[in-house]
Amino acid sequence: MLYAIILPAILTLVVLLLGIRKRFLLLKYIWDPKSAIKREHILRVVYFSILCACVALLLIIPNSKNLSTVRTSHILFLVDTSKSMGAERPLGNKNRIDRSEEIIKNICAAYPDAHTALYAFTRITRSHAYFPESGDNIKNCGYIKKTLDNVLRVESVAQEGSNIAGALSIAAIAFPKEARSRVLILFTDGEYTEGEEKFVQALSEIKRGRIQLVIVGVGEENGAFIPIYNPETGDIADLERTLGNKKVTTYLRTETLRTLANEAGGKYFDENERDKILAEIDANLTTQKEANANFYSVWKLAPLSIFILATFLILKPIT
Repeated sequence: MLYAIILPAILTLVVLLLGIRKRFLLLKYIWDPKSAIKREHILRVVYFSILCACVALLLIIPNSKNLSTVRTSHILFLVDTSKSMGAERPLGNKNRIDRSEEIIKNICAAYPDAHTALYAFTRITRSHAYFPESGDNIKNCGYIKKTLDNVLRVESVAQEGSNIAGALSIAAIAFPKEARSRVLILFTDGEYTEGEEKFVQALSEIKRGRIQLVIVGVGEENGAFIPIYNPETGDIADLERTLGNKKVTTYLRTETLRTLANEAGGKYFDENERDKILAEIDANLTTQKEANANFYSVWKLAPLSIFILATFLILKPIT
């Protein structure tokens, strides 16, 4: 918005200077009363001064804010992007990350007034989208959808392994202080490579932060293989294998994840229980008034109109 105001002002100044130069050159060849020319240039300088004053007013006068009642929450999506989340069953179908993306998009579609953030993890955790500034009532589900399509892939976060406990600890402190409702949704198959002792600290931080933990188990209890795709043809070239050349099979650890959710006072759902996931989120929404910023406030209409008028006057040819 700032560029949209400054650029026309700069262009207007350039046109003004070029016009003045052109008129002085024409004086060498045609007769025109010097007093009239001088008066015209003085008027243009005055118009340009008014234009600059209007720009200053547009920047100084605050935006209008209309309060609206919304049902909202601060929802943080925490997605496991370790290698096991690339498993497919049957092969050629959507992998576990792709299915997690679908659920996130469904949640965003169902609750567009939610304040959302997106974090992904392997052995380390990375934020792909922070919480927006709630004071400006910025809803960023649209940005999260683009992020899902562009960067959320298997091991899109560098490092191998899956540190679920560390990711939960980082997510627990990512919520803004003003958040009245806090929901942390973890998407994982439950296969982790870090020590169990770290979960005690992570779950304690979640409880202390008054965060509702929702764990979505993504995967197959009877196991699935991890395909390796040919980047040129898009076909499956091989399967992930161990050093002994055995096919790697990954499993959904339902009981492990259910225990974690219970310890934190949260809920566990299978990826296919999408209606129940939405119902749990709905139960944690709060009704509150939020401000919607509007640049074109009543107080800005006057300087905005004068700004446009002054621009036309400056560009008006000298007669």
